[in-house]
Amino acid sequence: MSTPVGHSIAGYIALAAADGNTRRRISLSAAAAVVVFSNLPDIDFLFGYAAGSPNRFHHQWTHSVGFAVMAALIAVSIWRIVKKQWNLRLGFLTFMLVVSHLVIDLFTIDRSAPYGLQLLWPISDHYYIGRPAIFMDVMKASTQKAFIPSLFSYHNLKTVIWECVLLIPAGLMVRRIGKKCNGTTILRRSK
Repeated sequence: MSTPVGHSIAGYIALAAADGNTRRRISLSAAAAVVVFSNLPDIDFLFGYAAGSPNRFHHQWTHSVGFAVMAALIAVSIWRIVKKQWNLRLGFLTFMLVVSHLVIDLFTIDRSAPYGLQLLWPISDHYYIGRPAIFMDVMKASTQKAFIPSLFSYHNLKTVIWECVLLIPAGLMVRRIGKKCNGTTILRRSK
């Protein structure tokens, strides 16, 4: 598991690469969407917390490509209901933000069984782990009472710093490449 800081930076990188928004500033609503959707798989902590053991369901079905597809379909459906139009681009960007979370966690040190992510759920319940581990783990308690205080540790601060050291230069490189390509994007907006 990585931190919300690392997942949010990775989400921004995924958004910049997919959307080509390297030439303009990101809006507040887009920044909020990046933070929410790039951290969405960790909603499994809430399920565990409600069951009395915050880590109980971590890295299961919410850490899968199937969940990323579901999140994208839900985002597109909500947009359709609210705006009365389809927005497949929004679905793609939502998918990319959730997948950015999976990629980071796949290459993060995992010290608790079962090791890895249920990456291919619902097709497979098998756990997958990437090698080599690039990102540091997050130390967290397994009880409700100690869980939140345990997140504020020196080890976890080092994890945040390491994520910034790795991901901020990657984000700057994506911005630079995007500017050199004159904002060429994977998806083009219709006019």
